[in-house]
Parts: sequence; structure tokens; C-alpha cells
Amino acid sequence: MNFREGLEVSYQDALSLAGEQSNTAALGALKTLGPPPYSPDELRNLGRWLVKLGGGIYGETTVWPIFKPIILAPGYSLIDIHKYKDGSSQAMTRVLGAIMNEDLHELGYDFEIPIFFFLGRYDHNTPSSLAEDYFNAIEAPFKKLIWFEQAGHVPMLAQPKRFARELIEQVLAVVEEGEVREPKGTLHSSFVEKG
Repeated sequence: MNFREGLEVSYQDALSLAGEQSNTAALGALKTLGPPPYSPDELRNLGRWLVKLGGGIYGETTVWPIFKPIILAPGYSLIDIHKYKDGSSQAMTRVLGAIMNEDLHELGYDFEIPIFFFLGRYDHNTPSSLAEDYFNAIEAPFKKLIWFEQAGHVPMLAQPKRFARELIEQVLAVVEEGEVREPKGTLHSSFVEKG
């Protein structure tokens, strides 16, 4: 995965979604934004349009599913919620410069450890097609790509029960004894979770 290439795919996906929906406001804003590279504010702008067009979080046009667990959590105060939002924004600003030139291909493709990819089928932020291409190039003693069919960029929020189950049944099964082995159970790695 090359971060810049991912942004280009994200931008093209946003244009396609806007065109499919005949959303002239989105098309105009995206054309004004133009292709990457982006500043942190421009990247946030692209992300907002992806969300509004239904390409940020599967089946949603708001970020409510991301904030809902935090807002409804009994242990969080309003100050905590504000700090979460502010921290996310600051992280984007500080991390963007560092990751803009990242290319996972530079890490190589040969790994001596088990590799797991948890991908939302409809991820337009970190395009799942590029992540899948990288996964397919990897050589490892064990590797598994786990698709979340009703998820975009945040499968752990879109399908939390399944995400936890996959961690336990797939990842823990491989690493719990410090050896690489096939996972137990018969869970298919690509199914649709209800609820």
C-alpha cells in the first residue's frame, strides 16, 4: 500500500460516488479540491465528502457510528468526548506528514510471522483493493485476509461482535501457543453479520 496511491483511489472513488448520485455540490467541491497530495484540512475535506456520499462508513452518510459508542459509553464525560474528537484531529495533522510518503511495499513481502488483514469490503479511505493486492504479494508462514462485507474503513465499529470473534477464533488460535498453526473452527472468513 502506497499512501499517495491510496489517496488517489479515494479521490477517484469520491468522484465516482458523486457522479452516480448526481450530486453536483459534491462534484464541484471535489473538483475544486483536486487530486492529492493534500494538506490535513484538505484530507479532512475529502473524508467528509466520502462520508456524505456513503463511501466512508458502510451504509452511513454521517460519522455517528464512530461517535455513538463513545457518546453512549457510561464511563465517558462530555469533556472526554471533546478530547477524543480534538485528539483525532490533532493526530491527523501530526501524522499526515509522516505517512504521506509511506509505502508498505518498501517493507518487502517476506515475513517470518503470521499476517492478518482485517478489511472492510467498502473501505474508500484506505482502499481495500490496494490492501488486498499487497496482501496477495506477501509470503508468510501463515496469512489470512478477513473480509467484513458490511464495513468500510472501521470494521471494528461496523461489525464489532464479528471483529472480536475473528480476533479470538483466528488470530489467538494462531499465536496463543507461540507457534504458527491453522485456526480452529469452521468460521468462513467472509460472511455478513446481522446486527
